[in-house]
Amino acid sequence: MEEYHQITLNEWQQWREEIRQKLKEAAGNFVYIGYRLKQIRDSGMFDGAADVFEFAQREYGLSKSTVSRFIAVSEKFSDPEQPLLLRKEYELMGSSKLSEMLTLPDNECEMISEQSTVKDIRSLKEFNREAENVINTQETADPDTEKPQNEAESTDQNTAELVENSEKSEIEMSHFEKCIYDFFRDKSLKDAFNLICHSTDVDNAKKAYELINPSGARTHKKGLCFISMLNWDRGVRYKIMTESAPHSLTWEEYFDVIGDMVGMLINAEDITKKDIWSVIYAENGLNTQAEAEPGKPERKEAKRTEEAAEPAEIREESVATSQQDQDIPAGVEEAEEASGAAVKESAEVSGAAVKEEVITPEYMETEHVELTSFQKQIIDKLQLIENIITGMETTKENWNRVNDMLRDTITLINKSTF
Repeated sequence: MEEYHQITLNEWQQWREEIRQKLKEAAGNFVYIGYRLKQIRDSGMFDGAADVFEFAQREYGLSKSTVSRFIAVSEKFSDPEQPLLLRKEYELMGSSKLSEMLTLPDNECEMISEQSTVKDIRSLKEFNREAENVINTQETADPDTEKPQNEAESTDQNTAELVENSEKSEIEMSHFEKCIYDFFRDKSLKDAFNLICHSTDVDNAKKAYELINPSGARTHKKGLCFISMLNWDRGVRYKIMTESAPHSLTWEEYFDVIGDMVGMLINAEDITKKDIWSVIYAENGLNTQAEAEPGKPERKEAKRTEEAAEPAEIREESVATSQQDQDIPAGVEEAEEASGAAVKESAEVSGAAVKEEVITPEYMETEHVELTSFQKQIIDKLQLIENIITGMETTKENWNRVNDMLRDTITLINKSTF
């Protein structure tokens, strides 16, 4: 513990010059500068200035916020026994990261390492702000009182979704397990995931760790959970929004949690398969639905029904917009316009209104529309193309497939006699 003593004029002058010198050196002197500024602040000796802020501005050109940050970093991260030095665990961190960590509770600073980035720290701080919103919402919510319309609309939508999504799952998983599940959706983690599932020794566990966390620091946030993956020696930390303190695991314990989660998600006969990631994700199409929550299927059929009720003109405009966003191969847009024109012409010949639903099998059955064999082939192909576009993943390969089918359709149109 530091002992207080009356400073001399010589000491004060020495400190002033030391601060000037340290400002020219590396960011590791942040604590040193902050501690000396704190000493001058506490001494009350400002050489005619009103306070330490005016003194630092005049002597070193430092702003008030910079002086406050220097002092705050020193107070939070200095060694209690040697206050001019950083605590050992923070020695390799730069001043920018230390500044970002000032508002983190001490136990959450353990979720940050020298390999962490400023972005990682800000992500954790954002998670904490979301946690405050969730807790405040839970504390003020009255289940017997219905909120007015305008108040409900002003509720933080992100917070509401976090709470809702965390509770929706066909399989009972903890918030931590849900976050892990979402993290491994990334196909680039497929090999690491399979290695974890079949790992029987420390060597394999370390190989999986290196695939997951090659930089020594990685974070992931989902729902009510934030995971910070540190180096092999420091392990994994995670925090749940509604809990005050983070949890700590070794990497081997973390992999055990993943193994238990996998046991809940697959059948016993699948556990011996080499590619368990595909059993859990790819075979269910989950690897292509990054935003979907576990146990929350996409409502594709409902969307398809709504689209089917739209006029042909609206649907064509929607497809063209999608092409611009997805960098669709040249020629597809022209082919779609041509096929769309054929649909309209076919509908006009049959005496029906120009809407896509007039050429469905149901319409032909109820209205007794007589179509030529060419017309039927064209309609079948166009319906197949629509189904593919509605449900497919928008990759260049899939659009090339659609492009080929549209060109075949145009060939049929040119041969037909409407």
